[in-house]
Amino acid sequence: MIDAAVHLWSADAKPEGTGLAGDPDTLFRDLATAGVSRAVVIQSSSYGDDHRYLLEQVGASAGRLAAVGLLRARGADAAGIAARLLDAGCAGLRVIVGDDPGWPASDAAAAVWDLAEHRGAPVGLLAAPAALDAVAALAEARPALPLVLDHLGLVSPAALDAARVPLARLARAPRAFIKVSALRAVSEQDPPYPGIRPLLTEVRDLFGYDRMIYGTDWPYAAEADPYRATIDALDAVYDWSPAERDRVVESNAAGLWWRSG
Repeated sequence: MIDAAVHLWSADAKPEGTGLAGDPDTLFRDLATAGVSRAVVIQSSSYGDDHRYLLEQVGASAGRLAAVGLLRARGADAAGIAARLLDAGCAGLRVIVGDDPGWPASDAAAAVWDLAEHRGAPVGLLAAPAALDAVAALAEARPALPLVLDHLGLVSPAALDAARVPLARLARAPRAFIKVSALRAVSEQDPPYPGIRPLLTEVRDLFGYDRMIYGTDWPYAAEADPYRATIDALDAVYDWSPAERDRVVESNAAGLWWRSG
């Protein structure tokens, strides 16, 4: 299994407001409780543009970790910075869209999408529901670009009705994936997160198991819930075959972030 949504940080670089341990030893201890052997590590915002800690940990992991660089630049230099991140060893990029739909359609963003498409590098988008139309438009305009919508698009149970149309548009793009992750943050409920079940079913019906990706948002997800809470919740919702489950919890992520092996 692969957890496609984790963060790492050293004891002296914890994000503001959290006392959580984010070191690799703690990560692998938690992963083992659910039989997870690999993880996709997304650069923590606490390091800003300095990716050295991330790349050091990934380089020392003997292939168990893959790095996703955080692209914060929004100007004409964004594509150059993205290229340097990929050249340094990042297997993909993350762009925080938030609730601002403007930048993904800008000229600076177009150069980033050109680069990612040429390199075959997946781009994770952390977007609020207000920006889902912009995400869908990007996927429609760039059918060859591997896009991954993080954390179920942050669509809360109350926002599902409004999100159905843009999610359906996004799902029609052949290289658009969605992470079923951060279930507590999205549902604001305790496990097994009952309010999010209609969204999980909707995502399954739209994207299918071939374009869904398991993740947790560790260590944030482990602050209140045991690590197994996410996979146990998904197992309770989805009546999937072993092959279907494997695609969501491993092979889809392996095909994106471990392309050479």
